[in-house]
Amino acid sequence: IKEFDWKSDGTHSYGLIAQELEEQGYSELVSDSGSHKTVNYSAALSLIVGKLQNKIKELEAEIENLKLRA
Repeated sequence: IKEFDWKSDGTHSYGLIAQELEEQGYSELVSDSGSHKTVNYSAALSLIVGKLQNKIKELEAEIENLKLRA
């Protein structure tokens, strides 16, 4: 997630950069109209939530293993 100012009006905002998503292999989250690229935030949010859920499960399992060793 990046902090940036829009070129069009200087409005300060936060979001994902379409070109960076493409570089990281997430081109399916990017639409290209020819004049500009946009991020599909619904799909990006689903991906992020899924990755967080997996990480939480991993951490919960690690905590349980540590409890068993104690």
